[in-house]
Amino acid sequence: MPSQENSSMLFHRETFLFLRYIGVWKPQNLPKWKSILYNIYSTVTVTLIMTFCLSQFSGIILSKSANVKALMQNMFLALTTMCICLKIINLFCCRSKLINILEMLTTHPFECQSSEEYSICYKFSRRVRCLSILSIAYIVIAPLYFAIEEVLGNLAKRTLPFSGWFPYDYSSPSVWWCISLYLAISLYLEAVFNIVYNALFFELMMRIVAQVKILKHRLQVMMTDLGNAMSENSAEKHLLLERHLFRDCVEYHVVILRMAKDINSIFATIMMIQYLITSLVLSSTVYLMSETMLASRDFLKLTVYFLSMFQQIFMLCYAGHCTYLEFDSIGDVLYTCNWMTLSENSKQSMKLLLVNAKKPFVFDCGGLLKLDMEAFKNTLMFAYSIYNIF
Repeated sequence: MPSQENSSMLFHRETFLFLRYIGVWKPQNLPKWKSILYNIYSTVTVTLIMTFCLSQFSGIILSKSANVKALMQNMFLALTTMCICLKIINLFCCRSKLINILEMLTTHPFECQSSEEYSICYKFSRRVRCLSILSIAYIVIAPLYFAIEEVLGNLAKRTLPFSGWFPYDYSSPSVWWCISLYLAISLYLEAVFNIVYNALFFELMMRIVAQVKILKHRLQVMMTDLGNAMSENSAEKHLLLERHLFRDCVEYHVVILRMAKDINSIFATIMMIQYLITSLVLSSTVYLMSETMLASRDFLKLTVYFLSMFQQIFMLCYAGHCTYLEFDSIGDVLYTCNWMTLSENSKQSMKLLLVNAKKPFVFDCGGLLKLDMEAFKNTLMFAYSIYNIF
């Protein structure tokens, strides 16, 4: 049976590895000289991404091109980059909060207390890890193809592979290659960071789901233990055991809800911005695909881009939806138990659990958006409507 640490770290093993490589998650307890080197490396990578975003918006503002299709592509790439920059800022600002959440998940009452709970956590974490690896693998490969194809496609004309503004002449081969490599590396870094950030959010939400699964298991075990204790212990001992078990379950439910709300507060604004931008980009990409020849290179690039954005919005909405359903199912466990044999105090505790269960956690983005599969369906319907119009 896996240890508590192993089953927990399955959730974030690749995620934090990529974040460290990108330079946005500094490992704790580094020696001083390694810490200085990592800070320098982090400054370089973040500067690449931030200046890439700045050059894109500058290029759009200063552009004199009348090509609407190219302008749309540049605008949506710039909006996506802006969202990624906001995610980087959010990760740096909320680093201590995230560390506190991760540390809390390894302490009481979140830590597993039996082999059955270890098994629930481990099996669920393996499934979540597989989904994260698949999503990260696609984004690691897709932008690499996209960047290489753009650089090679613009090699003959010596035009920039991506939109941007630079205050100097880049017509000479050496300068063009330097700028093209800068743009390609920046695009790749931001694309990988984007999906890893989304994977981190997805995994944190799935850890909440895992905790609710463990809570439901504890409720079932509690009712079984109370039934056994009723026939073996005196009425006084049974009442004390009942109070103790119910108090633990009620407190566990409350702290899970509190942690879910903490995660909501960290990611809500960013998720709302990403949802709005992704919805707009998906719809516009569908329009651009409808105006592009099916067998062309541009259509392939748009397809790769569309699938990456589609995957990201699906992950976010699926995470919110799973969390909602898991909290909502707590009431099913309570309704199916033998609650008639409980004392009046325990029945009151159960009522408290039922009241909270009737108001399941919803990932709410400032009251403007609820992150669930309904939001995902609305995005697809909007994109399909755009496709039918054009």
